[in-house]
Amino acid sequence: MTADAVGDWASARPTGDPSQPAPRPVLFSTVLVAAALVAAVVVTLGAPLVTVLQEQFRLSADHAQWSYTVTLLVGAVATPVLGRVTDGRHMRGAAVAIAALVAIGCLLSAVAGSFGVFLAGHCRAWRCASWR
Repeated sequence: MTADAVGDWASARPTGDPSQPAPRPVLFSTVLVAAALVAAVVVTLGAPLVTVLQEQFRLSADHAQWSYTVTLLVGAVATPVLGRVTDGRHMRGAAVAIAALVAIGCLLSAVAGSFGVFLAGHCRAWRCASWR
């Protein structure tokens, strides 16, 4: 790659194919920061929801805490896996499939009649949302 100025990688273009667009670091950085903020909000709001779930499903504090613990655990596993799945030629199809899983998980959590169903939908929705 060549650049007009040393350290100015925003204007760098591949030397082999001049028809390729230059990288857009501002857009990439904006999306990355927005994703990090959404993840931080989800993690921050997870703890206060434990008491709401405890009251709604008539659970002990230990059982209600699983809604928060399982979300973080599934996210730690799903994030690198989904990142790998969305790399490559089928990125758009994978992104659409992940968006559908997020919608199904949100719907499942919204209409849950039991804590187990809520937990399954909650994990599917928020951890598929952390794919990038």
